[in-house]
Amino acid sequence: MTLLKETYLLLWKDLLLELRRRESLLTMFFFGTLLLFVFHFSFDLAPDKIVEMAPALLWLAFLFTGTLGLAQLFNAERENHCLDALLLSPLDRGALFLAKTGFNLILMLLVEIVVIPLFWILFNLHSWNLLPQIFLVSLLGTVGFCGLGTMMAACHRLPATLTGGCLDLNSIGIREGGAAPNISTASH
Repeated sequence: MTLLKETYLLLWKDLLLELRRRESLLTMFFFGTLLLFVFHFSFDLAPDKIVEMAPALLWLAFLFTGTLGLAQLFNAERENHCLDALLLSPLDRGALFLAKTGFNLILMLLVEIVVIPLFWILFNLHSWNLLPQIFLVSLLGTVGFCGLGTMMAACHRLPATLTGGCLDLNSIGIREGGAAPNISTASH
């Protein structure tokens, strides 16, 4: 129960800081919408090609916007050495991870609520009945992205003595990523 309470308190702190500063969310909104306009005006696609390209362009917007959010994830704690104080406190490190993941997830979902309908309008997609399914798939993908991205951001931002296992996880993922079976040639 203390893990959930600590996670809630840290998440509340991050949300209050974001409401006061409005740095990450406004930057992510602006960048996400800017990407959509760049995609819209740079690609002159036929209507049948738009349907094929739409998922890739939408996920590119999500990934670039999410990466921008992840880059700023630990900045508030690095100022005035607040991250050091959090790491020295009797706080569970899992609560810090869950709070940062939840914070990034909230920001990403707020951006996606704006970006997905704007994408539909800009690219003149007519299948509005698919929006709930698109939101569900993007929710699941965003949860995975935020969890893995928070771990990677923590590996980059926290002292090496606290994140020694991250290098091992990263190298295993890189090493084994090339050994994955090709789905198109795998027998069913």
